[in-house]
Amino acid sequence: MARTNVFVRVGLFLLGSIGLITFFASILRDTWLNNRQRDWIAIRVANLVRWAFVWRARRCRSNAEVQNLMAWAFPVYNFGLVAVWFLLVQTSFALLIWTVEADRGMVGAFIASGSALSTLGFATPSSVAGRLFGIVEGAIGLGIIVFLFTFIPGYQAAIQAREEKVAWLYARTGAHPTAFSLVQWCRNAGQGSDLTPLWNTGESWFRQILETHSLTPLLALVPSIHEGQTWIEAAATLLDATSFAISTIDAPHVESARLCRNAGLDALRAIAPALPGAMDHALATNRSADDIAIAYDAAYDAFRTDGLSVEPNRDDCRHEFFGLRSEYEGLVRGIAAATLMPLEE
Repeated sequence: MARTNVFVRVGLFLLGSIGLITFFASILRDTWLNNRQRDWIAIRVANLVRWAFVWRARRCRSNAEVQNLMAWAFPVYNFGLVAVWFLLVQTSFALLIWTVEADRGMVGAFIASGSALSTLGFATPSSVAGRLFGIVEGAIGLGIIVFLFTFIPGYQAAIQAREEKVAWLYARTGAHPTAFSLVQWCRNAGQGSDLTPLWNTGESWFRQILETHSLTPLLALVPSIHEGQTWIEAAATLLDATSFAISTIDAPHVESARLCRNAGLDALRAIAPALPGAMDHALATNRSADDIAIAYDAAYDAFRTDGLSVEPNRDDCRHEFFGLRSEYEGLVRGIAAATLMPLEE
């Protein structure tokens, strides 16, 4: 019987140790590792939060109500992840404390563990080993608090940087952005002959989204603070603009447009698979091809009238434009559907 008890304690000690290793792997992978490897605990917490918010959002009566609701998703995710970490650490140390007989009862060990983790110190373990565990656990608790006050503001900064570029684009295109309204603004501003600044701005924005939203896909659900604006619509507009330039314009700045487009494709291809349901919309249709063709022809004629260099065969250019557009249209529609962000029809 005594041997069985020893085996149980050794097994629970190993289980507690595995729990701590899992915690450290999770928090390090989620905060400090400089790669795109996502943590399975963060993934499951994010999926649970997203499922709950999407379930509730589908019962909202208006898009404004949906966006107001989705603004709470990321804060709930952050606090949920911290709560899971706390519970994992508290349970793991409770097992360690109980196995070294620092506290005789499992309930008492769990309370002692929570006392140390919260740094309240109201139930310090009675043995030397238990107190050593309490010191380590208190340090971990402080580390989790540091995460709250340092890394979470970093996420907020990523959203603010994203929304700055979204507002920049909407200010130039109006409430209903299209690639053609964007290039029209560039023509009116005297930039039609060299769109390099536009492509450089877009490329930088896409790379920033790739680094933040692919690692933490729940950021994609965070709506704009301005009603009627969405980051995915802005991304689609920029990609359409690059497709127009590549297919139609004959100028050196087209090479910068290719770089911008590649960065945008990389970003959407990394984000979409991480959003449940996004890839199911890969074959979804967009606005009427006839409407887009009419807008394309108007933009083509305007550039040619201004004496700007365009490719001579409009039909070939239009065909290439639609071909380029087909490479990301499904991704745009899928991400918009998964994040409950409307696209202009």
